[in-house]
Amino acid sequence: MELMHAMSPLSANAAESGIGTWDCKFDEEMMLVPSGLFVVGDKPMQAEECSHAGLNCNYFCRTCHVGGTKEYKESDVGYNSIFTEGKLRTPEETTLQVCQQFETALCSGAAGEIAAATMSTGICDSISSSLINTLPVLAESEVHAKLEKELKHLLQSRTHHDAINPLLGMDGLNIHLDTPTEILHTILLGVVKYFWGQTVFLLEKANLLTMFQTHWKRMA
Repeated sequence: MELMHAMSPLSANAAESGIGTWDCKFDEEMMLVPSGLFVVGDKPMQAEECSHAGLNCNYFCRTCHVGGTKEYKESDVGYNSIFTEGKLRTPEETTLQVCQQFETALCSGAAGEIAAATMSTGICDSISSSLINTLPVLAESEVHAKLEKELKHLLQSRTHHDAINPLLGMDGLNIHLDTPTEILHTILLGVVKYFWGQTVFLLEKANLLTMFQTHWKRMA
């Protein structure tokens, strides 16, 4: 993700100014204008690209706000809502949440509050978290001034926005929508693999695996 801080402005400049090159087929000069269409990766990587905490939080989707508290999701209404699309996430909203975590980091008991915010919103920016997590734990009376000074030192003359996931502000790219689902790990090595694993476990536990294999061979 740190590499994207260098790549994002390069991509933006190339999209704005174009890249001059030579077309060997038509024997003439041409201009390439690159445009970001989507960002690939497995599910954990795509969650990081969206500054999302992944599945272990109340709002577990990197694309929308589907989810809720454990109690809500265990209710009839909450369980049914998991299978419907929630309000779509936006890069602007995510950036605002990350900036709020910076503000929280300057207060007493910040670690617990940031962890709670991550659990309740699903937002966890890997780049800014590396800075926030290095801030020391101080007494209530000296928290804000010293932590603000320490954070300023860690930022090294950068602003908060310079220390946040650059994909959130990339022109022409909505990182929450432009991370297509990766079928291999999500479906084949996800739902399908665990379904069959649980099925075989239950059949073996009930001493029915041999019978299942026999029926399976007949079907083949």
